[in-house]
Amino acid sequence: MVACRKCIFVIVAVIAMTGLSLGYDEAAVIEAFSQAATAYANDSFLLLGMVGDQFVSGIFSQESAISTVAGVQKRIRIIRSKINLTRGMAKTERDRKWLKMLNGIYICLDQQAWAMSKYVNEKTPANAKRFDDLRNNCLEKLNLLEQYHASLGFSKELPAPLSTR
Repeated sequence: MVACRKCIFVIVAVIAMTGLSLGYDEAAVIEAFSQAATAYANDSFLLLGMVGDQFVSGIFSQESAISTVAGVQKRIRIIRSKINLTRGMAKTERDRKWLKMLNGIYICLDQQAWAMSKYVNEKTPANAKRFDDLRNNCLEKLNLLEQYHASLGFSKELPAPLSTR
């Protein structure tokens, strides 16, 4: 009887520890995903701006610009769907807020990509203004995310390696 109680205690302890471990693992995965999604949001923003600059200067053809923007927009939508899936798994308020901010940024980036496509197809001042307004809106959202991320107190980046002069 005592051996059975010990066995049950060990089983309950292992289950409890596994549950805690899975919770920590899940939180680490959400944080890693959020950081990767944040980095890709910055990259997408810069890529859309670069396409606009290259198209206006005549370096990118209409076909190249449309193709690049369509690829960026597809990836934006894929990541946004994963953000929404991940939001349901987030257990902390910090993660929920971070993912909500990311979702808003990806909505903005999707709209910005759409506006870029409209501009490339119909080079009108109204379409250029719409793209520029969305670009400024997305930049504001990215800056707010950067401020929020800085407030989380993550460890600082390691310094760059010293030169081998």
